[in-house]
Amino acid sequence: MKRMLKKINVVREEEAAEAGSWREQQQQQQQQQHRRGGKAAGCFDLQAAEAAAEAAAAAAQQQMNEQLQHLAARLKEMNLSRPQVETFEEIRVQGSNKRLGDLSQVQIKGSSVVVLSLFSEHSLPKVISALRKVDDNWRIVEEGPTTIRVQLPKMTEELRNSFAAQAKAAAEECKVHIRRVRQEARGKLRVLFKDSSSSEGSKRDEEQQLQQITDAAIKQATQLLSEKLKQLAATRA
Repeated sequence: MKRMLKKINVVREEEAAEAGSWREQQQQQQQQQHRRGGKAAGCFDLQAAEAAAEAAAAAAQQQMNEQLQHLAARLKEMNLSRPQVETFEEIRVQGSNKRLGDLSQVQIKGSSVVVLSLFSEHSLPKVISALRKVDDNWRIVEEGPTTIRVQLPKMTEELRNSFAAQAKAAAEECKVHIRRVRQEARGKLRVLFKDSSSSEGSKRDEEQQLQQITDAAIKQATQLLSEKLKQLAATRA
């Protein structure tokens, strides 16, 4: 009987040792899985990088479009052809949200004279101030408490060449800003894809897309300048 009990105790001790060894193995496996999981969490996420790159390209395109809009507005101000009623009506009066069209009736007389008939004599100082801020070359004459005559400068070769030079400078400035936007976007792409050699293809595709956006913006700036130079040349007729 004693031998049998001793044998049973030995078996139990062996089973306990095996159970302890099994628990130790389980703990080791769990620790290894945890370490693998932590490593996986820090791995390069190509899908997230591509999404961020698309967002960066879209933001760059928006900034380029804003530069083109600014260029178009600047070139529009260099209008030396017959004055347009709409141009004067849209002039903003400083210190209010009013336009000249809200404060007066605009009439075009001839090729270089604009007459404004004010709705109220109280707005005379503000209207004159707004006109002077637009162009120092305009000759502004008060013909009465509610009437203003604006004499626009006649086109000369010197003035035409001056506006052509200004237009070229504005277009070049726009292109410089566009290229700067491209460089900033490229820097973002390098940061996004720097942690994985397997992402070279995606990085190259994103850079090509960015370059296409840039080329299109540069081409549009060139086209805006070309149209303005043709418009200025047409005033020789």
